[in-house]
Amino acid sequence: MKEKILELIKKFKNKKIAIIGDLILDKYVWGKVDRVSPEAPVPVIDVSKDEYKIGAAGNVALNIAALGGKPYLFSVIGNDGFGRMVKDLLKKKNINAAGLVVDHTRQTTLKIRIIAQSQQVVRIDYEDRHVIPHQVHKSIINKLKKIKPDAIIVEDYNKGLLTRKLISDIGKFARKIKILSIADPHPTRDLLFYKGVDSITPNKKEAYKLLNAKYNLPINKIGKKILEELNIKFSLITLGEDGVKVFRKNSIKHIPTHAKEIFDVTGAGDTVISIYALALASGSEPEIAAFIANVGAGVVVTEIGAGTITMNELIEEINQYEKII
Repeated sequence: MKEKILELIKKFKNKKIAIIGDLILDKYVWGKVDRVSPEAPVPVIDVSKDEYKIGAAGNVALNIAALGGKPYLFSVIGNDGFGRMVKDLLKKKNINAAGLVVDHTRQTTLKIRIIAQSQQVVRIDYEDRHVIPHQVHKSIINKLKKIKPDAIIVEDYNKGLLTRKLISDIGKFARKIKILSIADPHPTRDLLFYKGVDSITPNKKEAYKLLNAKYNLPINKIGKKILEELNIKFSLITLGEDGVKVFRKNSIKHIPTHAKEIFDVTGAGDTVISIYALALASGSEPEIAAFIANVGAGVVVTEIGAGTITMNELIEEINQYEKII
């Protein structure tokens, strides 16, 4: 089984994955605290460095690229300096950004994280969350139709890009060209917002919120209800340190985690859906895809910030397993 999985991972190379979703520019301000401000009872951060990274759907694209796939990113940015910085960062990472649409009515989403002594002190957000104009929707779909991806990822951070109509149109396109569409949902939505996709990858908290369910309802019933309401054949729920569960109509598979140390869960969901989509596009069964995704997530949570894992790192990690599902 291990050899089969390793061969599957090698098939990730050059798989074309379309990522449609909210794009965030993340700024990390690193420093240290030695004193309290005389102006107010707050710490003074002596800054040592600033760092900019592409987050949300952009981080999914970075994960796909690191794993050997070919990401095609579709999103919206503002006509501002941060939007231009996003384009520059994507260009440096060789990420295809032809699917980015400029919306003159919004600003590019920016999140600033102040970190001192390896601890996040505060986060500052700049963003507009209004729903995209129809012309942006139309442009996204037209750009998507120009490529023939092997799978589509819908990455929802509820910043205004994704609508029921856009998700529905994405699902129709995926079915037309006979590929899978997979959504990473946002907990503020209702589950039927994602009607039309083939699978979703919520974490446990998101799964309950999507169904507006009480926590005394068993997770297995939550998973089954997701399948029924979306009318999909399979899906998964990530369980943090407890791993992941894969749901099908007649089966439930629990896959334990292998994280060495959970340091920062930022971006773990991005890694999960990236590997899950690549594996499914490479012909994997959902259980195997979820297993590989769980291994990858166990690596990135040991890093600060939204990290990525390379194909070689994933193969090396799989090789350390004595037992494969």
